[in-house]
Amino acid sequence: MSKIFIFGIGGTGARVLKSLAFLSAAGVDFKSDTLIPIFIDTDASNGDTIRAMSAFDLYESIRTERTGGEFFKTNIQKLSSLQSAGNTLVGNIDKSYLLKFSQSNKTFGDYIKINTLGVANDDPNKALLETLYNKSEKPSLAELNLNMNVGFKGNPNIGALVFNEFKQSDSYKFFEGVFNQGDKIIVVGSVFGGTGASGIPVLVNTFRASNLPKISNAKIA
Repeated sequence: MSKIFIFGIGGTGARVLKSLAFLSAAGVDFKSDTLIPIFIDTDASNGDTIRAMSAFDLYESIRTERTGGEFFKTNIQKLSSLQSAGNTLVGNIDKSYLLKFSQSNKTFGDYIKINTLGVANDDPNKALLETLYNKSEKPSLAELNLNMNVGFKGNPNIGALVFNEFKQSDSYKFFEGVFNQGDKIIVVGSVFGGTGASGIPVLVNTFRASNLPKISNAKIA
């Protein structure tokens, strides 16, 4: 059974995936047995992501009552619903369509643990980070004080650092277990903001650098 894993990154990715739900409901044939939509967004309050996931939840509930015909014929599943021999991580995978791989409810400064680098400003590494991430600007706009729970706000330099932990997450390890030879990957997002601009290249590089040939050699769009 072939699967297409579709990663929607940020608000743009969510809007595209919402359209995918509508197309699936209309009976479009995706030439695949199963679609696996996966949302990646650190902004927990992003209305686009919330509405898109609600569309898939509604699609799923309607499809269970489907009695045939062309509408709602595509099998759409959550990542957590897939099974793989020997894969014991399912208990740690979020049961929604949203993939969570970082503790985003913190500032960027907390995330990189800048306050553990020396006392006051006597640590050159701390001074360098404060220079790179503009602590000297207006405090509410400083990158070090950015609350990552609202996304990266057009700062792909921050987002890329956070996305680099993706391959260490339970969700990615679970994905490796359920991905089979012949499955495909689609990554959707915008390169003009923060989340998509930082996430798209890191995710694609992660797939291409995988130690598993079934992933590193997979078709990616």
